[in-house]
Amino acid sequence: MLAPAIVDEVLRALAYPTVRKLLRGADAQLWFEDLVVLADLVAGAQQLSGVCKNPDDDKYVAAALEGRATFVVTGDRAFLALKEPAGVEILTPRVFLDLLGS
Repeated sequence: MLAPAIVDEVLRALAYPTVRKLLRGADAQLWFEDLVVLADLVAGAQQLSGVCKNPDDDKYVAAALEGRATFVVTGDRAFLALKEPAGVEILTPRVFLDLLGS
């Protein structure tokens, strides 16, 4: 699920000089725009506060709830420590892929 606040955050991050250097000339913004077209978008009407240790992460749980998602997949250790905020299970990419394969 993607909400407008998530799309904005990713586009801002892709413009950071350090990120652009890591991408070695790849057009990450164009790639992300292609991904947005394929994603399930939510309006961003669901608002949460204080669910995550990092307040900036609340928007990911809110988007998952608004879109009725079962999982949020991340490698962020602080986010993973939440386990299941508001009924949304937080998984590593490896665990998620294993779940898909079973």
